[in-house]
Amino acid sequence: MFSAAANNSDADQTAVSPGTSNNSDHAEVLLQRLLRWWNLPILSERWFQLLFPATLIFMCILRAWTGLDGMRFWVHDAFVFLDGAWRVLNGQVPYNDFSTDIGTFMHLLNALGLVLAHGAPRGLAYAQAAMGLVIGVWAYALSYRRLSPIAAVLMTSILVLLTIAPFDVGDHPTMTSPAMVYNRYGFALVALVIIEAVCDRKPAATKISEFLGGLSTGVIVTLLLFIKVSYFLGVGLLLCLLIKSRRQSVWRWTGLITGSIAGFVPFLIYMGWNLLPMWANLRMLAGAKHIVRGWYITEALRASLLPFFLFAFLAFVLLWRHREHIAARRVLVLSIAVAVVGMCFVVANFPGSRLPLDAVAVVIIMDRVAACFFDKPHTETLMHSAVLLWGALFVFNSLFLDGMGVAYGVWGRWSVQSIPGSTFTAPTLAGFSSFDTGYVHFINDGLALAQQYRRPDDTIASLDFSNPFSYAFAIRPAWGGASTGLQFRTNFDDTHKIPPDYLFGHASLLMMPQPEQFSDFTLPGNISRVYGQYIQKHFHLVGETDLWRAYRNNNDRN
Repeated sequence: MFSAAANNSDADQTAVSPGTSNNSDHAEVLLQRLLRWWNLPILSERWFQLLFPATLIFMCILRAWTGLDGMRFWVHDAFVFLDGAWRVLNGQVPYNDFSTDIGTFMHLLNALGLVLAHGAPRGLAYAQAAMGLVIGVWAYALSYRRLSPIAAVLMTSILVLLTIAPFDVGDHPTMTSPAMVYNRYGFALVALVIIEAVCDRKPAATKISEFLGGLSTGVIVTLLLFIKVSYFLGVGLLLCLLIKSRRQSVWRWTGLITGSIAGFVPFLIYMGWNLLPMWANLRMLAGAKHIVRGWYITEALRASLLPFFLFAFLAFVLLWRHREHIAARRVLVLSIAVAVVGMCFVVANFPGSRLPLDAVAVVIIMDRVAACFFDKPHTETLMHSAVLLWGALFVFNSLFLDGMGVAYGVWGRWSVQSIPGSTFTAPTLAGFSSFDTGYVHFINDGLALAQQYRRPDDTIASLDFSNPFSYAFAIRPAWGGASTGLQFRTNFDDTHKIPPDYLFGHASLLMMPQPEQFSDFTLPGNISRVYGQYIQKHFHLVGETDLWRAYRNNNDRN
């Protein structure tokens, strides 16, 4: 490539105004600075080798320290995770012994967190912090030989913060919440697949490196199956769409198959070599889930997808016009794949309007653009600078939002201590507090009623969004039931539902909110219509408050 000045005749050059020449010179200087910064060999600096991992580890420690103190929104989701982990620690197996709409891996990870926290609810934060460390190591291992040093640092930082931030992906960082953390794990693991599937290893890939890359992706595919099946289906679609993004090899696909099998077998053994309950549960959930075409889909298209497509199109045009056709085609393939799969995740998992995979793709595209033009004379410096600066905004937005979420979680733990009525009364729930004092009072009222009527050998079921009782009282959970966030037309409806004898029929005590006091807006009226007849036939009322009712199983003759 040649610069514009080199192609112009002397007469043409004299016709260029001084202002135009100065603007071009400034753009050239800016571009060269951006390219030099992007290609800094920062990972070879000893001080950075220590500072970078220490910073990410510190962020994970902050998440663990924050725990579940100072949560603000959708606090009831925490009891879904706590109940599932508590069931696992009491020997129950997901799907086989209880129904769930999140995967086996999530319950095992949260159970590990409870063990690390000696049974305290902050174990959920320990699990999230541990997952952040794993994702960080995994992301760096994949990025180190596939991306430039700065790109590898940015990619690793983005994915660690994406994993540990204590708020729902598409919400404002101040809306701290334990909800839907599986979305964060799912997006982070899918991002690892993108790195491996799109980026060539440097220097030239070997059979071993191709096999190990495929092995990594294969393990991730299996993990996603046991985190949330929608991410498993999405990553399968992604792999198909990305086949043309780089040269394929037999060794890569051998590794992918090997990794899938190696990841699948331990789960199969744990679940007793029986996946039929899981299959039946997933079929029921699929039938009950009704796609809601709400504002968040429109917002995702407007606020995330459109800016990303414009950025990717600009990068594609820049590469194509400079005859970097292979790089341009790969950018196009990557952009389409990320956009399609990202919108599928929005519809399936309700992560809000943010598409976290956009920032991952942007880092890869920026790295491609920088690699194609570093130390080369070229034209259109304004367009080139615009691509790099626009991409930097995507990266900054991702880092800022998730980093702010971690910081706001720390502030929430400090500030919630001064809020009256923010703590739960059960000793087991020490270290779990919320600014949502209405919900805290709701749970405390239910715990007090259950404590009044429960017997030492009771098992307790709940017909609210989640069940806090077994974990809060540290008692044996009933067989059957559900560790799921009950929502009408999300995981049950009039036709597709958990049978009542399985959902709460094995419990000796049933806790149910008063008709207008359910913690989820979809439950009033629907719970009584779907399950009310069974309750009247098999349970009798023993006590109630303004918020809760307590029923005893008629088969309990004591």
